[in-house]
Amino acid sequence: VGEILLDAVPGVGAVKAAVEAVIGVRKTAKRRADARSQADEFAAADLTKLEAQRTEDIYERTLDDLALVLEASNDLTKVPAVVFCDDAQFARDGGDEGALRFLKQLWERAEKGQWPLLLLATHWAVDWDQDRKSENGSFAQTFRSIADDAKRSTVVSLPKAESALSALILLGLPGLPGQDVDLLLRKADGNPQVLIELVDLIRTSPVWREKGGSLTQDAREEIEGTICTLTELIAKRLNDPTKTPDEVRIAVALSSLQGMQFLAALTEATADALKCGTTEDGLPKAVKGLFTAANPLRLIVGLDAGVASFVQRAYREAAESLVKRHLGKLEKVKAIVLETALGIIDDPERWELLDVDKQRAMLGVMTSLADGSLDPAVQLRVG
Repeated sequence: VGEILLDAVPGVGAVKAAVEAVIGVRKTAKRRADARSQADEFAAADLTKLEAQRTEDIYERTLDDLALVLEASNDLTKVPAVVFCDDAQFARDGGDEGALRFLKQLWERAEKGQWPLLLLATHWAVDWDQDRKSENGSFAQTFRSIADDAKRSTVVSLPKAESALSALILLGLPGLPGQDVDLLLRKADGNPQVLIELVDLIRTSPVWREKGGSLTQDAREEIEGTICTLTELIAKRLNDPTKTPDEVRIAVALSSLQGMQFLAALTEATADALKCGTTEDGLPKAVKGLFTAANPLRLIVGLDAGVASFVQRAYREAAESLVKRHLGKLEKVKAIVLETALGIIDDPERWELLDVDKQRAMLGVMTSLADGSLDPAVQLRVG
């Protein structure tokens, strides 16, 4: 009531409005300064060390939780446990370094505490032999002495499951002759994901098969000569408009420039900056593309959390290969992603909409892209 009366008094209402406007400006300036200060605090930190420490903390808490179960106490006896690690060849320097550190620490604590633990790991045979001889950090190199000790471990060599893989081929390509099945098995080298991509490529390329079902000579030469890696096969599928919608290509290509993990909000904002447009149903292409990439294509996960990630490294690498063809020169598009990130960081209202994890991710992306920038002004601005 008091405010209503003041507004009704001649001159007072205008003064009151002016004072409120000044206060509003000051509050906005304070929010901007606080946001900039917080951004500077994050940016001043060594983000690599910050993230590494966060990961190490998670490992330590996980190991401590396991210790509660696996170590004997006055009240409880030790409880046996099995830890299973599939595709351990990816736990290596330059690969999943976090998994390698965790497995090493797990084994060290298990031996020290005499835990009743069985660590069961699968590993590609070729990489196992190569990595054991290398000095680079890897699962095979780290556990080499343990694998050589018959009292502490057992190494089981499994034959390639070619019968099961052959059945997988014939399920997707009924009537394929034995020589063509052998070709696909050889090219896949025991990797079912590569085999699935090859089968899908042939299945959706009718001109690659003769009337009797065998592969054409051109198809054999294509498979023998140029199609060899999982990344190349995925990129071929992503580039095919009959298999991958344009909005998905735009969304995953932009997201790939942020790294394995990415901010959906930054992908969408960058697509706006590039004027990527909308789909027929009126949705921004990046928005619909991300949803489709998550479901049903399963290229990415974690979209609901805002900080999503590619399902595997080959998907991110294949997505990045789309940039030049569908968006423009790689360095130019990276610069636009960086400029968009800086715009969000410098805008207090947009910055405050991000929680701490998203702010950390945004600053990590900013730092990573700025490190690769050749523009001194950009590096100075970020620093």
